[in-house]
Amino acid sequence: MEYSALQRQTAYLKKSLFDQGYLDEQFYQLEELQDDVSPNFVEEVVTLFFKDSSRLLTNIEQALEKSSPDFQKLDAFMHQFKGSASSIGALRVKNECTLFKEYCSNENLDGCLRTFQKLKREHATLKQKLEAYFQVLILTSSLHSCFLAHYLKSSKSYSSCDKSDLLKLLPDPLSENMTVHHLFLFYLQQEAMMLKSSSLVHKLQKAPLLHQPAFSGDANGVKVPNDVEPVAHHFSGPPKHDPEEGLLNDLLQVYNERTLGLIKQGTQIL
Repeated sequence: MEYSALQRQTAYLKKSLFDQGYLDEQFYQLEELQDDVSPNFVEEVVTLFFKDSSRLLTNIEQALEKSSPDFQKLDAFMHQFKGSASSIGALRVKNECTLFKEYCSNENLDGCLRTFQKLKREHATLKQKLEAYFQVLILTSSLHSCFLAHYLKSSKSYSSCDKSDLLKLLPDPLSENMTVHHLFLFYLQQEAMMLKSSSLVHKLQKAPLLHQPAFSGDANGVKVPNDVEPVAHHFSGPPKHDPEEGLLNDLLQVYNERTLGLIKQGTQIL
């Protein structure tokens, strides 16, 4: 199977987080601690950070609202916040924490208030971007593992990866980040080329989500075509007869039906 293109897109998404200054080297160190025993270690640590930091943001906001703020208490809260941000490599967030602490040292309330608002924006943006990144990783890993079981003739057998299993992996048009939808359809395009499946290509070209305004340009830094390339004319030789083709056709049909139903109801997709 040709997963190299899909993997490059995932790598590009992570690289953009570093290039734009959202993350630093500490995030790489976290990833080095992840192994088969703790396959979701990084996501769990990041989730815990956002849970704890959200509580700290509330405490800091309440302290700032007092008529006579306690700058030592504010500094202590922000010191804890900065340590948590540093532990996951949240560079932009950490920088705002440093600036806030400097204002605390000078008892500059206006500076603290301005920096706190920027800190909240950086925190929310990072949360959105990392959630998108982890969603893409889950989608890629799940689809890869399921089909790999078939291609490697593993003991799990292809029958363990039936339609009901894969339907659970379909992106939800109302809750998933657009990046996940981009890569989901991009993945299916790669499979269509691999299988020389004209029917799968046809369904991809008819995907309702491709024709929505939100589905254009770059999605969170992931560069993908605005439309799925009509690859059928690139096929050479007879099509491959593979049970995966029928499974993927069924999968895409359900996905298209779900998104089309929402569009007809006037629901704004993402």
